[in-house]
Amino acid sequence: MKSKIISAFLVVFCLATFAVFAGGASEAEQPGTSDTQVSSGATGEIAEYARVEGKKYTFTIAPYNVGPIDEDGAIIKYFEEMYDVDFDIWYVERSSYSELMGIKFASGEIPDMMNNSSLFTTWVEQGILAAIPEEVLKTYAPNMFKVNSAVEPNFLKPGMIDGKIYAITAVPRAAHLRYSPMLWRGDWLDTLGITKVPDTLDEFEAAFTKITRNDPDGNGSDDTYGLSASGFGSIYGAFGLSTKNWFKDESNDNNDLVYGAVAPKMKEALAILANWYSLGIIDPEFITGENTGGYWAISHAFFNGRIGFTSHAGWSGWYPPIDGQAGGAVYNELYKLNPNVAETLVQGTPPEGPYGDRGTYVGGQSKRVVSNVNTVFGKHMETEKDRLGTLLFIMDDINCRDYELALTRFYGFKGEDWDFDENGKVVRAEGRDNTYLQAMGAINVFQMSGASVAFDEMQLQGQIKWAEDNGYTVGNAKHELFVGLPSQGKYLTELNKIRDEAFVSIITGDKPIDYFDEFVNEWYKAGGQVLTEEASAWYKDFWGL
Repeated sequence: MKSKIISAFLVVFCLATFAVFAGGASEAEQPGTSDTQVSSGATGEIAEYARVEGKKYTFTIAPYNVGPIDEDGAIIKYFEEMYDVDFDIWYVERSSYSELMGIKFASGEIPDMMNNSSLFTTWVEQGILAAIPEEVLKTYAPNMFKVNSAVEPNFLKPGMIDGKIYAITAVPRAAHLRYSPMLWRGDWLDTLGITKVPDTLDEFEAAFTKITRNDPDGNGSDDTYGLSASGFGSIYGAFGLSTKNWFKDESNDNNDLVYGAVAPKMKEALAILANWYSLGIIDPEFITGENTGGYWAISHAFFNGRIGFTSHAGWSGWYPPIDGQAGGAVYNELYKLNPNVAETLVQGTPPEGPYGDRGTYVGGQSKRVVSNVNTVFGKHMETEKDRLGTLLFIMDDINCRDYELALTRFYGFKGEDWDFDENGKVVRAEGRDNTYLQAMGAINVFQMSGASVAFDEMQLQGQIKWAEDNGYTVGNAKHELFVGLPSQGKYLTELNKIRDEAFVSIITGDKPIDYFDEFVNEWYKAGGQVLTEEASAWYKDFWGL
């Protein structure tokens, strides 16, 4: 077993999706023998996907990692022995996953399985991904198929192109929760006499101004700001938009979609940010982002006392210890650095805007279904059918067959890394945070998109209840497109560049706010019109409009 490490020095903004799945354990034989890896009902072409007895398999997997992975990780070796296979696990820096995978593809390296395919459509066009017959999924990943279908019968549709399945899509059970946190330095709010958690755009501006002007850290220096890049999403959301999602076009009744970055109300949001920047309450270093390296989910600007508000990463990283369970990975890191800041964090909600809107950027969520294109397989697996069927079986078995086996995949070894308390809840051993577990091969290394019995209702109720109690049911903005578009590989990189350059220029005052209209025209001419037509056509087809 080998481990490949891919490093990067790329500055990117990306969403960390946190997916939790409904599931139930099913009885089966103990895994690891050839008999359990061949469906007894498989005949004809479907039987070609069965494991070949006596054949030694090595599988390359590029998971969406929390952190570096030990090449001799105990969980990796455990599953290698259980299934009599070898795993070659790649470590790909999470913040640059898509970019780094593109570099590997260009050099001819394509793993057997990957997670987090934000460029799903592009990869299909490039011939990177394998098409998987639905009957193969039903036969070799039956548990995943059964549970996901029960939650959303169309769960595979977002992963289909031209009628073929190229991705296993997820149906997370926490879809009613807002992904992005709204976190304030509670100690600073107390120092500044802000007793009401800011709730409107005006209240946000007032709080940001005090944080910037009134030296909340008491060091006598003019070195604090209200917000940085992660906070912009909630300002766009105050106008019912984001820079990455598609929404219903309010200008007509034709069920057309419009990209949030070019919607008319975005101009109003940018005007607010431009004004705040001119007032000095936005960190002037916002362009480089809040994370300066290492674990992607950490906002160093917030950790180091440069800004008083952050919306960086997702809520699942920020929850405190609950019922004996370790807190989220980001919270734990903040606690190590400054326990007082961690313990006095104030959870807020996105600001309400002038039209009654509030929310933040959302990945993979729509008003009727929640599905993220996630687990995909290399193109070569189309012809290596026994390898594809064997890997599907193993991933389904690890994630979906048995409750304690799935807990091993996620939390490590029972009795060493975790155990059940008297109420049947999982309690992690001291020091077994997500970074530690990822290194040994747990957490996301063997995750397959779809149902996981490790996340049953009893296990999740503490975290979900905490999120519900702390306002994460508020501002869960929806978007209407959760698939890649056929032409995005041709246009999206340039369109994103046009968007980012225009937004930075407007916010920093290099361009007047009316430059927004020029940007919109340029965006449509550079391929945005094509994507808009494709997005609208997909939306109408998917919902039968």
